[in-house]
Amino acid sequence: MRRFGRQESFGVNILARGQEDLIGHFAGRPVEGTDPKYDYVGDTPVFAHAISSIAARVTARHECGDHTLFIGHIIALRHDGDGLSPIVLHVGKLASLMPHEKAIWPTLDFW
Repeated sequence: MRRFGRQESFGVNILARGQEDLIGHFAGRPVEGTDPKYDYVGDTPVFAHAISSIAARVTARHECGDHTLFIGHIIALRHDGDGLSPIVLHVGKLASLMPHEKAIWPTLDFW
């Protein structure tokens, strides 16, 4: 919570393979020479080179032990990563998501 403080908005960034240094840098393992570039949605920073970004306005905060859960109203979405595989953290390791042949849920068209 100390970094977020009483911020009224936040950004979520989806990164891709090849951006592992950036992931580590912001996970508390600074990588020398990492110089992330930002775009802004209003006053909310998002990574300029993320494959997808979400900007949201904080609508609620919930203290959960040593964490705070932020609930936000999405004010902007951006996707620039066609053909790139997003990275996720799973069981303490980075992994890539790969497209699946058959969609099992309908696509959200209203974004």
